[in-house]
Amino acid sequence: MRGLHQMLYEVVDNAIDEVQGGHAKAVHVEIFPDGWVGVCDDGRGIPTDMHPKTGVSALETVLTVSKVTSRHDTRLDDVCVTSTPTD
Repeated sequence: MRGLHQMLYEVVDNAIDEVQGGHAKAVHVEIFPDGWVGVCDDGRGIPTDMHPKTGVSALETVLTVSKVTSRHDTRLDDVCVTSTPTD
């Protein structure tokens, strides 16, 4: 469960960074009655190329490593992340 919370935290943190950096104007977080959580923003998207420090995709790095920033050219745009409940 802790890993799921960390992933959600990182997705929300990335969305807020986009707003603070002037690359997005809105962040939408929705908690559904069945335990699902959705996060959307109108920013540049999550980078998808290889991260130079972790050696894995920037997408994986953004979702699993705390406080990592990625400035890359290849991005996954127009995606909303939804996490499922674990119980």
